Amino acid sequence: MKLLLAALSMTFSYISLADTTDYPSSNMSEVHSWAYQLQDISISEIVGNNTFDLIVMDYSANGGESGEWSAADIEQIKNSGKLPVAYISIGEAEVYRFYWDSAWDTNPPVWLGPENPDGRVTSLL
Repeated sequence: MKLLLAALSMTFSYISLADTTDYPSSNMSEVHSWAYQLQDISISEIVGNNTFDLIVMDYSANGGESGEWSAADIEQIKNSGKLPVAYISIGEAEVYRFYWDSAWDTNPPVWLGPENPDGRVTSLL
């Protein structure tokens, strides 16, 4: 829990320091509620939902390269008055992500830990 709070704190600190002049709500004090959705969401659902000001979302609609959000998608979210924030896992490397190198299956780098014992297709960092 402390790690999650630290990560969120760092994320929000970065957002408040980042150049957000293009965002409709560039001041973090204007963010009153936020959403966290990584899968099974569409641009129309994000844009049409008025219950949040900031959304933490994956770079992709389906977690893979084929579902990557386009610049136009992100612009549409911003134009709806929402601040999109990209999710990145800081605790696991997922084999279905664009960054995964298949060579790591047999020759993992030293920083890559064992496979997740929960049976997911991830390795702990």
